[in-house]
Amino acid sequence: MPAIHPPRLKIQTADLVQKALQPEIFCRSFHEFLNIYTDRTYRPGRVGEPPPLLRSYQVPKPVIRAVNKDLGKWAQDNRAEALDLADALWQESFLEFKLAAAFLIGQVEPSPVKPIYDRVEEWIAPNTEERLVRAVIY
Repeated sequence: MPAIHPPRLKIQTADLVQKALQPEIFCRSFHEFLNIYTDRTYRPGRVGEPPPLLRSYQVPKPVIRAVNKDLGKWAQDNRAEALDLADALWQESFLEFKLAAAFLIGQVEPSPVKPIYDRVEEWIAPNTEERLVRAVIY
């Protein structure tokens, strides 16, 4: 995992968000982005939150916060596109993608509520990991 350099991270997240109108390209780029920052030394231990049930890149929290910051601003101005991107992200099998999808639906204008409610209802199934349920609901 490379050191986190805020100016470089800011450029990388801005570049990533520019691809948000094309969900397939965004998802591919998000994989590449997360792969850069993945913690390859991470080993789940007995302390803290249990390891996720889904595959995870285990990137540092500041990296996720940087992506969310830029993605959140974009989502507030692009409701329909943000919901489309959230759908694409949710289809991915990695924890960070599903958390990003949950974050996105929380950033869009809540009216009309039906498209958001439909997604929440679809995403929250009996076998959904608890941390994802919390992310979607809160």
